[in-house]
Amino acid sequence: MDAALLAGVWIDAPCGGEGRCGKCRVKLSGETAPPTEEELEHLSPEELRGGIRLACQAVVTGPLSVEPTGVVAWASAKTGLLGQATLAVDLPELSAKTCTAPPLGAALDAGTTTLCVSLIDLTTGDRLAVASAENPQTRLGADVMTRIDRCRNDPDCLSEMQTEVTASFNGLLADVTAEAGRITSDIVRVISVGNTTMIHLLIGEDPSPLGSYPFEPTLQGPVDIPASSVGIEAAEGARLLSPRFLSGFLGADIVAVILVSGMDRSAEDCLVVDLGTNGEIAVGNRERMAACSTAAGPAFEGMQISSGMRAVPGAIESLSRNGLLLPRVLGGGEPAGICGSGLLDAVAALLEAKLLNPSGRLAPPSDSEGTAAGRIRNSNSMREFVLSPGSDITLTQKDIREFQLAKGAVRSGIEVLASRLSLEYEKLTKVFLAGVFGNFLKPASAVAVGLFPEALEGRIDFAGNAALLGAEMMLASEREWNRALDISRAVEVVELSGDPLFDREFFANLAFPASPFRPGS
Repeated sequence: MDAALLAGVWIDAPCGGEGRCGKCRVKLSGETAPPTEEELEHLSPEELRGGIRLACQAVVTGPLSVEPTGVVAWASAKTGLLGQATLAVDLPELSAKTCTAPPLGAALDAGTTTLCVSLIDLTTGDRLAVASAENPQTRLGADVMTRIDRCRNDPDCLSEMQTEVTASFNGLLADVTAEAGRITSDIVRVISVGNTTMIHLLIGEDPSPLGSYPFEPTLQGPVDIPASSVGIEAAEGARLLSPRFLSGFLGADIVAVILVSGMDRSAEDCLVVDLGTNGEIAVGNRERMAACSTAAGPAFEGMQISSGMRAVPGAIESLSRNGLLLPRVLGGGEPAGICGSGLLDAVAALLEAKLLNPSGRLAPPSDSEGTAAGRIRNSNSMREFVLSPGSDITLTQKDIREFQLAKGAVRSGIEVLASRLSLEYEKLTKVFLAGVFGNFLKPASAVAVGLFPEALEGRIDFAGNAALLGAEMMLASEREWNRALDISRAVEVVELSGDPLFDREFFANLAFPASPFRPGS
Protein backbone atom coordinates (compact mmCIF):
# COMPACT_ATOMS: atom_id res chain seq x y z
CA MET A 1 0.00 0.00 0.00
CA ASP A 2 2.82 2.42 0.83
CA ALA A 3 4.46 1.72 -2.54
CA ALA A 4 1.17 2.33 -4.32
CA LEU A 5 0.79 5.69 -2.62
CA LEU A 6 4.30 6.70 -3.69
CA ALA A 7 3.37 5.66 -7.24
CA GLY A 8 0.32 7.90 -7.19
CA VAL A 9 -2.24 5.09 -6.89
CA TRP A 10 -4.85 5.10 -4.14
CA ILE A 11 -6.05 1.81 -2.65
CA ASP A 12 -9.34 1.75 -0.78
CA ALA A 13 -8.80 0.59 2.81
CA PRO A 14 -11.78 1.57 4.98
CA CYS A 15 -10.27 -0.03 8.10
CA GLY A 16 -7.23 2.24 7.88
CA GLY A 17 -4.84 -0.43 6.69
CA GLU A 18 -5.19 -2.64 9.75
CA GLY A 19 -6.28 -5.75 7.85
CA ARG A 20 -9.80 -5.83 9.29
CA CYS A 21 -11.96 -5.13 6.23
CA GLY A 22 -10.26 -7.26 3.58
CA LYS A 23 -11.08 -4.77 0.79
CA CYS A 24 -7.60 -3.71 -0.36
CA ARG A 25 -7.13 -6.80 -2.54
CA VAL A 26 -4.46 -6.83 -5.24
CA LYS A 27 -2.97 -9.55 -7.42
CA LEU A 28 0.77 -9.92 -6.93
CA SER A 29 3.49 -11.62 -8.90
CA GLY A 30 6.95 -11.58 -7.40
CA GLU A 31 8.68 -11.70 -4.05
CA THR A 32 6.67 -11.08 -0.89
CA ALA A 33 6.67 -12.16 2.74
CA PRO A 34 4.27 -14.98 3.72
CA PRO A 35 0.60 -14.08 4.31
CA THR A 36 -0.23 -12.55 7.67
CA GLU A 37 -2.92 -13.82 10.02
CA GLU A 38 -5.25 -11.10 8.73
CA GLU A 39 -4.76 -12.28 5.16
CA LEU A 40 -5.40 -15.90 6.13
CA GLU A 41 -8.65 -14.79 7.73
CA HIS A 42 -9.95 -12.83 4.73
CA LEU A 43 -8.52 -14.75 1.77
CA SER A 44 -9.30 -18.31 0.72
CA PRO A 45 -6.50 -20.79 -0.08
CA GLU A 46 -7.51 -20.56 -3.76
CA GLU A 47 -7.16 -16.77 -3.73
CA LEU A 48 -3.77 -16.94 -2.06
CA ARG A 49 -2.55 -19.52 -4.58
CA GLY A 50 -3.76 -17.18 -7.34
CA GLY A 51 -1.63 -14.34 -6.00
CA ILE A 52 -4.40 -12.36 -4.30
CA ARG A 53 -3.14 -10.48 -1.24
CA LEU A 54 -4.16 -7.57 0.98
CA ALA A 55 -2.18 -4.48 0.03
CA CYS A 56 -2.04 -3.24 3.62
CA GLN A 57 -0.50 -6.53 4.82
CA ALA A 58 1.72 -7.88 2.02
CA VAL A 59 5.37 -6.96 2.58
CA VAL A 60 7.61 -6.50 -0.46
CA THR A 61 10.81 -8.55 -0.24
CA GLY A 62 12.00 -8.31 -3.85
CA PRO A 63 10.99 -7.44 -7.42
CA LEU A 64 7.22 -7.41 -7.60
CA SER A 65 4.44 -6.51 -10.03
CA VAL A 66 0.96 -5.53 -8.85
CA GLU A 67 -2.26 -5.94 -10.80
CA PRO A 68 -4.97 -3.65 -9.41
CA THR A 69 -8.23 -5.38 -8.57
CA GLY A 70 -9.84 -3.05 -6.04
CA VAL A 71 -7.70 -0.01 -6.85
CA VAL A 72 -8.90 3.47 -7.77
CA ALA A 73 -6.43 5.66 -9.65
CA TRP A 74 -5.36 8.87 -7.99
CA ALA A 75 -7.61 11.10 -10.06
CA SER A 76 -10.49 13.49 -9.72
CA ALA A 77 -14.05 12.86 -10.82
CA LYS A 78 -16.20 15.56 -12.37
CA THR A 79 -19.49 15.92 -10.56
CA GLY A 80 -22.70 17.50 -11.75
CA LEU A 81 -24.35 17.40 -8.34
CA LEU A 82 -24.31 21.17 -7.93
CA GLY A 83 -25.32 22.05 -11.47
CA GLN A 84 -24.82 25.62 -12.64
CA ALA A 85 -25.05 28.63 -10.38
CA THR A 86 -24.32 32.30 -10.19
CA LEU A 87 -23.62 33.71 -6.73
CA ALA A 88 -24.20 37.22 -5.49
CA VAL A 89 -20.77 38.88 -5.39
CA ASP A 90 -20.21 41.15 -2.39
CA LEU A 91 -16.47 41.45 -1.88
CA PRO A 92 -14.12 44.35 -1.23
CA GLU A 93 -11.71 45.16 -4.04
CA LEU A 94 -9.52 42.11 -4.53
CA SER A 95 -5.89 42.51 -5.39
CA ALA A 96 -5.29 41.43 -8.96
CA LYS A 97 -1.56 42.07 -8.86
CA THR A 98 -0.80 38.37 -8.85
CA CYS A 99 -3.05 37.42 -11.77
CA THR A 100 -3.61 38.96 -15.17
CA ALA A 101 -7.20 37.67 -15.54
CA PRO A 102 -10.28 38.23 -13.31
CA PRO A 103 -9.58 36.82 -9.83
CA LEU A 104 -10.78 33.35 -8.90
CA GLY A 105 -11.90 31.81 -5.64
CA ALA A 106 -11.85 28.17 -4.58
CA ALA A 107 -14.31 26.48 -2.24
CA LEU A 108 -12.97 23.32 -0.57
CA ASP A 109 -15.11 20.70 1.15
CA ALA A 110 -12.81 18.55 3.28
CA GLY A 111 -15.06 15.55 3.84
CA THR A 112 -14.03 12.54 5.88
CA THR A 113 -14.49 10.30 2.83
CA THR A 114 -14.68 12.65 -0.16
CA LEU A 115 -12.92 15.89 -1.09
CA CYS A 116 -14.72 18.41 -3.32
CA VAL A 117 -13.54 21.62 -4.97
CA SER A 118 -15.48 24.36 -6.72
CA LEU A 119 -13.97 27.21 -8.74
CA ILE A 120 -15.72 30.61 -8.71
CA ASP A 121 -15.17 33.75 -10.81
CA LEU A 122 -15.06 36.41 -8.10
CA THR A 123 -16.09 39.21 -10.44
CA THR A 124 -19.26 37.57 -11.82
CA GLY A 125 -20.09 34.93 -9.21
CA ASP A 126 -20.16 32.22 -11.89
CA ARG A 127 -19.25 28.67 -10.94
CA LEU A 128 -16.64 27.63 -13.49
CA ALA A 129 -15.89 24.00 -12.57
CA VAL A 130 -16.42 21.38 -9.86
CA ALA A 131 -14.42 18.22 -9.14
CA SER A 132 -14.12 15.61 -6.40
CA ALA A 133 -11.80 12.82 -5.30
CA GLU A 134 -11.53 10.21 -2.60
CA ASN A 135 -9.95 11.50 0.58
CA PRO A 136 -6.53 9.77 0.68
CA GLN A 137 -6.65 9.75 4.48
CA THR A 138 -9.20 6.91 4.37
CA ARG A 139 -6.31 4.50 3.99
CA LEU A 140 -5.36 5.49 7.53
CA GLY A 141 -8.88 5.19 8.89
CA ALA A 142 -12.46 5.36 7.62
CA ASP A 143 -13.59 7.64 10.45
CA VAL A 144 -12.17 10.64 12.26
CA MET A 145 -11.66 8.84 15.58
CA THR A 146 -9.30 6.36 13.94
CA ARG A 147 -7.31 9.22 12.42
CA ILE A 148 -7.23 11.09 15.74
CA ASP A 149 -5.86 7.97 17.46
CA ARG A 150 -3.20 7.59 14.78
CA CYS A 151 -2.06 11.19 15.29
CA ARG A 152 -1.92 10.62 19.04
CA ASN A 153 0.13 7.42 18.73
CA ASP A 154 2.40 8.37 15.83
CA PRO A 155 4.10 11.80 15.87
CA ASP A 156 4.69 11.65 12.10
CA CYS A 157 1.11 10.80 11.19
CA LEU A 158 -0.25 14.35 11.38
CA SER A 159 2.29 15.62 8.87
CA GLU A 160 1.62 12.64 6.60
CA MET A 161 -2.15 13.17 6.60
CA GLN A 162 -1.82 16.92 6.11
CA THR A 163 0.50 16.40 3.16
CA GLU A 164 -1.81 13.84 1.57
CA VAL A 165 -4.98 15.92 1.78
CA THR A 166 -3.21 19.07 0.58
CA ALA A 167 -1.72 17.21 -2.38
CA SER A 168 -5.15 15.88 -3.30
CA PHE A 169 -6.74 19.33 -3.07
CA ASN A 170 -3.94 20.76 -5.23
CA GLY A 171 -4.64 18.08 -7.83
CA LEU A 172 -8.31 19.04 -7.84
CA LEU A 173 -7.45 22.74 -8.06
CA ALA A 174 -5.23 22.03 -11.06
CA ASP A 175 -8.10 20.12 -12.69
CA VAL A 176 -10.76 22.79 -12.20
CA THR A 177 -8.53 25.68 -13.23
CA ALA A 178 -7.43 23.77 -16.35
CA GLU A 179 -11.07 23.08 -17.20
CA ALA A 180 -11.78 26.81 -16.92
CA GLY A 181 -8.72 27.69 -19.02
CA ARG A 182 -6.97 29.26 -16.05
CA ILE A 183 -4.10 28.49 -13.65
CA THR A 184 -3.99 28.04 -9.88
CA SER A 185 -2.07 31.29 -9.37
CA ASP A 186 -5.27 33.08 -10.41
CA ILE A 187 -6.91 31.91 -7.15
CA VAL A 188 -6.84 34.79 -4.64
CA ARG A 189 -9.27 33.52 -1.98
CA VAL A 190 -9.96 30.04 -0.56
CA ILE A 191 -12.78 28.99 1.77
CA SER A 192 -12.65 25.53 3.34
CA VAL A 193 -15.39 23.71 5.22
CA GLY A 194 -15.38 20.31 6.90
CA ASN A 195 -15.79 18.77 10.31
CA THR A 196 -13.52 20.00 13.07
CA THR A 197 -11.06 17.11 12.75
CA MET A 198 -10.75 17.47 8.98
CA ILE A 199 -10.01 21.20 9.18
CA HIS A 200 -7.36 20.51 11.85
CA LEU A 201 -5.76 17.90 9.60
CA LEU A 202 -5.91 20.21 6.57
CA ILE A 203 -4.03 23.03 8.28
CA GLY A 204 -1.70 20.77 10.26
CA GLU A 205 -3.16 21.34 13.75
CA ASP A 206 -2.98 18.41 16.17
CA PRO A 207 -6.47 16.83 16.50
CA SER A 208 -5.45 14.58 19.43
CA PRO A 209 -7.46 16.50 22.08
CA LEU A 210 -10.62 15.63 20.13
CA GLY A 211 -10.11 11.99 21.02
CA SER A 212 -10.73 12.29 24.75
CA TYR A 213 -12.94 14.21 27.16
CA PRO A 214 -13.75 17.12 27.05
CA PHE A 215 -13.17 16.80 23.27
CA GLU A 216 -12.08 20.40 22.86
CA PRO A 217 -10.31 21.36 19.62
CA THR A 218 -6.80 22.76 19.59
CA LEU A 219 -8.12 25.49 17.33
CA GLN A 220 -11.59 27.04 17.66
CA GLY A 221 -11.53 29.21 14.56
CA PRO A 222 -12.35 31.13 12.53
CA VAL A 223 -9.31 30.30 10.41
CA ASP A 224 -7.65 33.04 8.37
CA ILE A 225 -4.14 32.07 7.26
CA PRO A 226 -1.99 32.29 4.11
CA ALA A 227 -2.97 29.47 1.75
CA SER A 228 0.72 28.90 1.08
CA SER A 229 1.36 28.18 4.78
CA VAL A 230 -0.39 24.81 4.44
CA GLY A 231 0.78 24.10 0.90
CA ILE A 232 -2.38 25.09 -1.01
CA GLU A 233 -1.36 26.25 -4.49
CA ALA A 234 -2.88 29.67 -5.17
CA ALA A 235 -1.86 33.26 -5.87
CA GLU A 236 0.84 34.86 -3.79
CA GLY A 237 -0.87 36.33 -0.74
CA ALA A 238 -4.06 34.27 -1.15
CA ARG A 239 -5.83 33.58 2.15
CA LEU A 240 -7.37 30.32 3.36
CA LEU A 241 -10.44 30.90 5.54
CA SER A 242 -12.81 28.66 7.46
CA PRO A 243 -15.65 29.72 9.77
CA ARG A 244 -15.62 29.13 13.51
CA PHE A 245 -16.26 25.57 14.72
CA LEU A 246 -19.23 24.92 16.97
CA SER A 247 -17.50 22.16 18.94
CA GLY A 248 -15.09 19.27 18.65
CA PHE A 249 -17.56 17.34 16.51
CA LEU A 250 -19.54 20.16 14.88
CA GLY A 251 -17.37 21.92 12.39
CA ALA A 252 -17.51 24.47 9.61
CA ASP A 253 -19.55 22.13 7.40
CA ILE A 254 -22.76 22.29 9.45
CA VAL A 255 -22.36 26.09 9.64
CA ALA A 256 -22.24 26.13 5.83
CA VAL A 257 -25.32 23.89 5.56
CA ILE A 258 -27.33 26.10 7.95
CA LEU A 259 -26.26 29.09 5.86
CA VAL A 260 -27.68 27.46 2.72
CA SER A 261 -30.90 26.35 4.44
CA GLY A 262 -31.69 29.86 5.65
CA MET A 263 -32.61 28.54 9.10
CA ASP A 264 -31.03 31.57 10.74
CA ARG A 265 -33.47 33.85 8.87
CA SER A 266 -36.58 31.68 9.04
CA ALA A 267 -39.53 32.58 11.26
CA GLU A 268 -40.62 28.93 11.20
CA ASP A 269 -38.82 25.81 12.41
CA CYS A 270 -36.43 23.98 10.07
CA LEU A 271 -34.60 20.67 10.30
CA VAL A 272 -31.24 20.15 8.59
CA VAL A 273 -29.49 16.76 8.40
CA ASP A 274 -26.06 16.48 6.76
CA LEU A 275 -25.42 12.78 6.24
CA GLY A 276 -21.95 11.39 5.79
CA THR A 277 -19.45 9.51 7.90
CA ASN A 278 -20.54 11.90 10.64
CA GLY A 279 -24.22 12.77 10.92
CA GLU A 280 -24.64 16.47 11.74
CA ILE A 281 -28.11 17.72 12.62
CA ALA A 282 -29.51 21.18 13.31
CA VAL A 283 -33.01 22.39 14.17
CA GLY A 284 -34.56 25.75 14.93
CA ASN A 285 -35.35 29.17 13.49
CA ARG A 286 -34.04 32.72 13.66
CA GLU A 287 -34.89 32.91 17.36
CA ARG A 288 -33.10 29.75 18.48
CA MET A 289 -30.95 27.08 16.81
CA ALA A 290 -29.40 23.91 18.22
CA ALA A 291 -27.16 21.27 16.66
CA CYS A 292 -25.59 17.92 17.47
CA SER A 293 -23.24 15.41 15.86
CA THR A 294 -23.78 11.68 15.76
CA ALA A 295 -21.15 9.05 15.05
CA ALA A 296 -23.06 7.51 12.15
CA GLY A 297 -20.01 5.65 10.87
CA PRO A 298 -19.15 5.10 7.22
CA ALA A 299 -22.17 2.94 6.27
CA PHE A 300 -23.93 5.90 4.59
CA GLU A 301 -20.83 6.30 2.42
CA GLY A 302 -20.96 2.62 1.43
CA MET A 303 -17.96 1.81 3.58
CA GLN A 304 -17.49 -1.12 6.01
CA ILE A 305 -20.22 -2.87 4.02
CA SER A 306 -19.20 -6.21 2.49
CA SER A 307 -20.06 -5.15 -1.09
CA GLY A 308 -20.00 -1.44 -0.33
CA MET A 309 -18.68 1.28 -2.59
CA ARG A 310 -19.16 4.99 -3.05
CA ALA A 311 -21.90 6.53 -5.18
CA VAL A 312 -20.11 6.29 -8.53
CA PRO A 313 -21.08 4.52 -11.77
CA GLY A 314 -21.52 0.80 -11.11
CA ALA A 315 -23.03 1.25 -7.66
CA ILE A 316 -26.46 -0.18 -6.88
CA GLU A 317 -28.64 2.82 -5.98
CA SER A 318 -31.95 1.03 -5.33
CA LEU A 319 -33.92 -2.19 -5.78
CA SER A 320 -37.01 -2.60 -7.96
CA ARG A 321 -40.38 -3.10 -6.29
CA ASN A 322 -41.89 -5.34 -8.96
CA GLY A 323 -41.60 -8.46 -6.84
CA LEU A 324 -38.17 -9.29 -8.26
CA LEU A 325 -36.02 -6.92 -6.16
CA LEU A 326 -33.62 -6.37 -9.04
CA PRO A 327 -30.84 -3.79 -8.71
CA ARG A 328 -30.86 -0.40 -10.39
CA VAL A 329 -27.30 0.71 -11.13
CA LEU A 330 -25.86 4.22 -11.33
CA GLY A 331 -24.82 4.72 -14.94
CA GLY A 332 -26.40 1.43 -16.01
CA GLY A 333 -24.57 -1.81 -16.77
CA GLU A 334 -23.55 -4.54 -14.39
CA PRO A 335 -23.26 -3.64 -10.68
CA ALA A 336 -19.90 -3.54 -8.95
CA GLY A 337 -21.25 -3.03 -5.42
CA ILE A 338 -23.75 -1.01 -3.44
CA CYS A 339 -23.55 2.62 -2.26
CA GLY A 340 -25.07 4.15 0.86
CA SER A 341 -28.41 5.17 -0.68
CA GLY A 342 -28.67 1.74 -2.27
CA LEU A 343 -28.04 0.15 1.11
CA LEU A 344 -30.90 2.15 2.63
CA ASP A 345 -33.26 1.34 -0.23
CA ALA A 346 -32.33 -2.35 -0.16
CA VAL A 347 -33.16 -2.54 3.55
CA ALA A 348 -36.49 -0.77 2.87
CA ALA A 349 -37.27 -3.19 0.03
CA LEU A 350 -36.51 -6.22 2.18
CA LEU A 351 -38.74 -4.85 4.94
CA GLU A 352 -41.58 -4.30 2.47
CA ALA A 353 -41.14 -7.83 1.10
CA LYS A 354 -41.14 -9.18 4.68
CA LEU A 355 -37.75 -10.75 4.11
CA LEU A 356 -36.37 -8.67 6.97
CA ASN A 357 -38.11 -8.44 10.31
CA PRO A 358 -38.31 -5.27 12.47
CA SER A 359 -35.44 -6.45 14.66
CA GLY A 360 -33.19 -6.43 11.59
CA ARG A 361 -32.91 -10.18 11.12
CA LEU A 362 -33.03 -11.64 7.61
CA ALA A 363 -35.66 -14.30 7.01
CA PRO A 364 -34.51 -17.92 6.63
CA PRO A 365 -33.74 -19.04 3.06
CA SER A 366 -36.98 -21.01 2.82
CA ASP A 367 -39.01 -17.79 3.23
CA SER A 368 -37.58 -16.24 0.06
CA GLU A 369 -39.05 -18.79 -2.32
CA GLY A 370 -42.04 -16.60 -3.17
CA THR A 371 -40.13 -13.33 -3.63
CA ALA A 372 -36.54 -13.27 -4.88
CA ALA A 373 -36.37 -17.04 -4.84
CA GLY A 374 -33.08 -18.50 -3.68
CA ARG A 375 -31.47 -15.14 -2.95
CA ILE A 376 -31.31 -15.51 0.82
CA ARG A 377 -28.61 -17.97 1.72
CA ASN A 378 -26.38 -19.00 4.59
CA SER A 379 -22.71 -18.14 4.28
CA ASN A 380 -20.03 -18.42 6.98
CA SER A 381 -22.65 -18.97 9.69
CA MET A 382 -24.43 -15.77 8.63
CA ARG A 383 -27.40 -15.07 6.39
CA GLU A 384 -27.02 -12.85 3.36
CA PHE A 385 -29.19 -11.55 0.53
CA VAL A 386 -27.86 -11.72 -3.04
CA LEU A 387 -28.38 -8.21 -4.40
CA SER A 388 -27.69 -9.07 -8.03
CA PRO A 389 -28.73 -12.58 -9.14
CA GLY A 390 -25.82 -14.72 -10.27
CA SER A 391 -23.22 -12.50 -8.60
CA ASP A 392 -21.34 -12.39 -5.31
CA ILE A 393 -22.67 -8.91 -4.51
CA THR A 394 -24.53 -9.48 -1.28
CA LEU A 395 -26.06 -7.75 1.71
CA THR A 396 -25.05 -9.66 4.82
CA GLN A 397 -26.61 -9.77 8.24
CA LYS A 398 -23.58 -7.86 9.51
CA ASP A 399 -24.12 -5.15 6.87
CA ILE A 400 -27.68 -4.70 8.08
CA ARG A 401 -26.45 -4.35 11.67
CA GLU A 402 -23.97 -1.66 10.56
CA PHE A 403 -26.81 0.19 8.87
CA GLN A 404 -29.00 -0.10 11.96
CA LEU A 405 -26.29 1.51 14.08
CA ALA A 406 -25.93 4.39 11.61
CA LYS A 407 -29.63 5.12 11.15
CA GLY A 408 -30.30 4.64 14.86
CA ALA A 409 -27.69 7.26 15.73
CA VAL A 410 -29.02 9.83 13.28
CA ARG A 411 -32.70 9.32 14.14
CA SER A 412 -31.89 9.53 17.86
CA GLY A 413 -30.00 12.77 17.33
CA ILE A 414 -33.08 14.19 15.60
CA GLU A 415 -35.29 13.10 18.50
CA VAL A 416 -33.01 14.66 21.13
CA LEU A 417 -32.89 18.01 19.32
CA ALA A 418 -36.65 17.96 18.78
CA SER A 419 -37.13 17.35 22.49
CA ARG A 420 -34.65 20.05 23.49
CA LEU A 421 -36.45 22.70 21.39
CA SER A 422 -39.99 21.33 21.97
CA LEU A 423 -40.23 20.82 18.23
CA GLU A 424 -43.40 19.35 16.70
CA TYR A 425 -42.69 17.46 13.47
CA GLU A 426 -46.14 18.32 12.09
CA LYS A 427 -45.25 22.04 12.24
CA LEU A 428 -41.91 21.74 10.46
CA THR A 429 -42.00 23.71 7.22
CA LYS A 430 -38.59 22.79 5.87
CA VAL A 431 -36.56 19.58 6.07
CA PHE A 432 -33.20 19.68 4.31
CA LEU A 433 -31.19 16.53 3.66
CA ALA A 434 -27.65 17.44 2.69
CA GLY A 435 -24.66 15.40 1.59
CA VAL A 436 -23.89 13.42 -1.56
CA PHE A 437 -25.71 10.47 0.05
CA GLY A 438 -29.00 12.36 -0.25
CA ASN A 439 -28.77 12.89 -4.01
CA PHE A 440 -29.87 9.32 -4.73
CA LEU A 441 -32.00 8.68 -1.67
CA LYS A 442 -35.72 7.88 -1.84
CA PRO A 443 -37.59 9.84 0.85
CA ALA A 444 -40.15 7.06 1.22
CA SER A 445 -37.38 4.55 1.90
CA ALA A 446 -35.79 6.85 4.48
CA VAL A 447 -39.10 6.93 6.34
CA ALA A 448 -39.72 3.19 5.85
CA VAL A 449 -36.49 2.27 7.65
CA GLY A 450 -37.07 4.84 10.40
CA LEU A 451 -34.29 7.27 9.50
CA PHE A 452 -36.90 10.05 9.56
CA PRO A 453 -40.20 10.27 11.45
CA GLU A 454 -43.25 9.28 9.40
CA ALA A 455 -44.70 12.77 9.88
CA LEU A 456 -41.90 14.20 7.69
CA GLU A 457 -42.66 12.14 4.58
CA GLY A 458 -43.35 14.41 1.64
CA ARG A 459 -41.50 17.36 3.16
CA ILE A 460 -37.89 16.28 2.65
CA ASP A 461 -35.89 18.45 0.24
CA PHE A 462 -32.50 17.40 -1.07
CA ALA A 463 -29.83 20.06 -0.77
CA GLY A 464 -27.02 18.06 -2.39
CA ASN A 465 -23.56 19.06 -1.24
CA ALA A 466 -24.84 22.03 0.74
CA ALA A 467 -21.56 22.30 2.63
CA LEU A 468 -19.73 23.11 -0.61
CA LEU A 469 -22.48 25.49 -1.71
CA GLY A 470 -22.24 27.28 1.64
CA ALA A 471 -18.50 27.60 1.17
CA GLU A 472 -19.14 29.16 -2.25
CA MET A 473 -21.52 31.68 -0.70
CA MET A 474 -18.89 32.68 1.88
CA LEU A 475 -16.29 32.82 -0.88
CA ALA A 476 -18.18 35.29 -3.05
CA SER A 477 -19.69 37.51 -0.36
CA GLU A 478 -18.34 39.21 2.73
CA ARG A 479 -21.96 39.55 3.85
CA GLU A 480 -22.42 35.75 3.75
CA TRP A 481 -19.04 35.20 5.43
CA ASN A 482 -20.10 37.44 8.30
CA ARG A 483 -23.48 35.73 8.42
CA ALA A 484 -21.69 32.37 8.79
CA LEU A 485 -19.70 33.79 11.71
CA ASP A 486 -22.96 34.94 13.31
CA ILE A 487 -24.44 31.45 12.86
CA SER A 488 -21.44 29.83 14.50
CA ARG A 489 -21.89 32.04 17.56
CA ALA A 490 -25.67 31.60 17.76
CA VAL A 491 -26.08 27.82 17.51
CA GLU A 492 -26.41 25.91 20.79
CA VAL A 493 -24.36 22.73 20.91
CA VAL A 494 -26.14 19.67 22.29
CA GLU A 495 -23.74 16.97 23.46
CA LEU A 496 -25.22 13.50 23.00
CA SER A 497 -22.51 11.64 24.88
CA GLY A 498 -23.90 10.68 28.26
CA ASP A 499 -27.36 12.06 27.49
CA PRO A 500 -29.84 9.54 28.95
CA LEU A 501 -32.52 10.52 26.39
CA PHE A 502 -30.12 9.79 23.53
CA ASP A 503 -29.22 6.42 25.04
CA ARG A 504 -32.91 5.46 25.33
CA GLU A 505 -33.72 6.68 21.84
CA PHE A 506 -30.72 4.95 20.31
CA PHE A 507 -31.68 1.61 21.80
CA ALA A 508 -35.25 2.03 20.55
CA ASN A 509 -34.27 3.28 17.09
CA LEU A 510 -32.03 0.34 16.31
CA ALA A 511 -35.22 -1.48 15.39
CA PHE A 512 -37.08 -0.78 12.17
CA PRO A 513 -40.64 0.60 12.14
CA ALA A 514 -43.40 -1.89 13.08
CA SER A 515 -41.21 -3.25 15.89
CA PRO A 516 -43.24 -3.84 19.07
CA PHE A 517 -40.49 -2.08 21.05
CA ARG A 518 -40.85 1.69 20.99
CA PRO A 519 -40.16 4.36 23.63
CA GLY A 520 -42.42 3.90 26.62
CA SER A 521 -43.32 0.30 25.82
